[in-house]
Amino acid sequence: MDGRWGLESVTAVHGREQGGRLSPPGQGSFAVGSAGALWAALCLALFAGGHTPSGPTGPVPPERWYLLQAAVLPLLLLGLWRLQAAVTLRLLPPGPDPTPALGWAYAGAVALALVVPELVALSVGGIASLRSVAPLAGGAMVLSAWVGAAVALRRVRGLGWGAALSRSLPGLLAQAIVGAPFLR
Repeated sequence: MDGRWGLESVTAVHGREQGGRLSPPGQGSFAVGSAGALWAALCLALFAGGHTPSGPTGPVPPERWYLLQAAVLPLLLLGLWRLQAAVTLRLLPPGPDPTPALGWAYAGAVALALVVPELVALSVGGIASLRSVAPLAGGAMVLSAWVGAAVALRRVRGLGWGAALSRSLPGLLAQAIVGAPFLR
């Protein structure tokens, strides 16, 4: 190992005042936890309605999937946000920690681009409407999470659009890889 990922390099890259560590979890956690709670409410509505996912659920019985998802979503989203922030922080020059701003951007994308449209679709048109809206809402969430993360990096670190978009993408890809089996 060349030492690049050791504590010394983290301190050298990100500055002594933050030591390359993420901000305290309370900063941004409220937003991400609230988005997770809203998504959990959608899952509970689906469970209460007797709905099951259209895809495979692994070892979880399909009729229990939405109940399990509702139970783990707030914590899972918090973990995915911290993963995104950790990867993004590794790619940035020294400066203020963007973790809280990334949390608010992620929460906004999840709540406003994904969960609210799906809740409205389910409430107004039932499960058939939700299933037609879900792919569009999912795509909108991914795009808005990426743009939101870039805006957060621009505001906190003063990066240009190209640098902000390119440095926010790896964290979002890590999030997608880890979260995909659970977030459907």
